[in-house]
Amino acid sequence: MQIHLFLKMHMNRISKLIPAVVGMLILCLAGSCFDQRKTSKLPPIANNVVGKWVIAHGFENKHGSWVEVADYDAVGNFYTFYKDGRAVISYTDNDGQTYLRETTWQADDENEIFTINGFDTQMLLLKNDSMELGYRDQENRKTTCEAVYKDCWKRVSPGNQTLAEQLIGKWNHLNSYEKKGKQWVVTHKGAPDRAYVTFGADGDLKSHTEINGRTLKAELFWSINNQTGEMFCFKEDESNTIRIRVYNDTLECVYTKNFDLETPGKITYGEYRDLFVRNK
Repeated sequence: MQIHLFLKMHMNRISKLIPAVVGMLILCLAGSCFDQRKTSKLPPIANNVVGKWVIAHGFENKHGSWVEVADYDAVGNFYTFYKDGRAVISYTDNDGQTYLRETTWQADDENEIFTINGFDTQMLLLKNDSMELGYRDQENRKTTCEAVYKDCWKRVSPGNQTLAEQLIGKWNHLNSYEKKGKQWVVTHKGAPDRAYVTFGADGDLKSHTEINGRTLKAELFWSINNQTGEMFCFKEDESNTIRIRVYNDTLECVYTKNFDLETPGKITYGEYRDLFVRNK
């Protein structure tokens, strides 16, 4: 039963990955001493940023002209800003692995400052479907208060979700299967009496399993490849891979390493599948 995988994982690797991922997400979004001169009247920031956005382009100010940055790492990152001040970031690295990060945002209309994860950016442009945020790097902190970089953002439909974003929420276990020949056959051996998993917006995963009068719980972190559907689970020194598919409010997990919940420590190898349905 693959749910037991969630009880076996260890979290060390993710503690190394998350700081690096977050660091890339907020690269150069530091400093609060921006040029406060008003060049245009912006609409209220808080009323107009709520929704989902993607970074489309990045620019650097060179000798007074904005020049597009080639191969800019932040392009393609999705940010969803909620009315309550929460923000969920979906970041995909060069290997196609997507990580989620939950943080906060604030708006200062008087100074046209938009703060993400505690870092200030200058709102240079704000329209219904686009915005531009300016910022400085650490080296220029003492020499200038004007933005030397800017990101151009485009609004996208909330329905335009990465596979990682589709996983957010609670999923109830439906059935477990083992492949016999070419057919998937329902198996009850090692299957739980009741189980569910919850994917958090901060890249965390919690599992709850009830079997033979016992309750087993675990917490770990995860990332997923949006192209292949391979999900990596991390907890301390161990990791494992599960192939994920989401369709019609159903979560399918396919794996080859099966932990027997009825016999602690027993592992079997083959082709296995668990189905979960979204909790509504």
